[in-house]
Amino acid sequence: MMDEEELYKNPLLSRSDLSNRLETSERYLSQIINQELNKSVIQFVNEYRIEAAKNLLQNPVFNKYSVEAIGMEAGFKSKSVFYSTFKTSEGVSPGAYRKL
Repeated sequence: MMDEEELYKNPLLSRSDLSNRLETSERYLSQIINQELNKSVIQFVNEYRIEAAKNLLQNPVFNKYSVEAIGMEAGFKSKSVFYSTFKTSEGVSPGAYRKL
C-alpha cells in the first residue's frame, strides 16, 4: 500500500489516516509497527520518504530542483524536518548525498 499508493507523499499523513486506510485502530497499527519493526509509525513513514528523496536526489531529471523541493515532493512538510531526518538516517545532508 505504501509503495503502490505512495501515501507517504502526503505531508499531512497521520496515524489516523493510515489506520483508517487499513480499517484498523490507531492503537493496533502503532502496536504492530512497534512490535514487528521496532519503530514508530512516523519512523515507518519517514523511511519511505527518505527512500523517495534518495531516488530523486540521484535522478538527473531532478537536478534542476532544489533539495528542499525534493524533500517536499517526498512528503516532508518542512525543510528542517527533511534535513534532520535525512541526516539522521543517512549520515550526510541531502545536499551532500546528491553530490555522491
